[in-house]
Amino acid sequence: AAVLIAGDASTWYESGRCQEVMIRGNYFGDSCLTSEYLGGQGIISIHPELPCAKKEYPCHKNISIEDNVFVTADARVLYALCTLNLHFCKNRIIRSYTYPPREPQHSIVVLEQCTDAEMNNNLFVGDVVGQYTDILERK
Repeated sequence: AAVLIAGDASTWYESGRCQEVMIRGNYFGDSCLTSEYLGGQGIISIHPELPCAKKEYPCHKNISIEDNVFVTADARVLYALCTLNLHFCKNRIIRSYTYPPREPQHSIVVLEQCTDAEMNNNLFVGDVVGQYTDILERK
């Protein structure tokens, strides 16, 4: 991930929760390809390590991702787990052809066990792969 907000609550306990984060005015170029290794589920990955992730007990809260530019072949732009009050607004997602798509079926945004998420006024430029959001809830 280009930006990783972790929060280790299950093994090493190396980091805690975030309560106010603003990611604004950044350029994430097409070299920000993601990997599943160590929280790399998206260019921005909000991925706390929790023994039991439930939306009723959010780890992080009040995270705003606004006015950024993401240039990507197919990489997931945002992955968030157990986050309350997440804003992903006024971003530009631009399709890049520099690299071949690795997994074109991915959604641009995946929210898992999140509440009060707001996503609006995002602009997709070009044939952006996966211009939709997956909202996942564990049982």
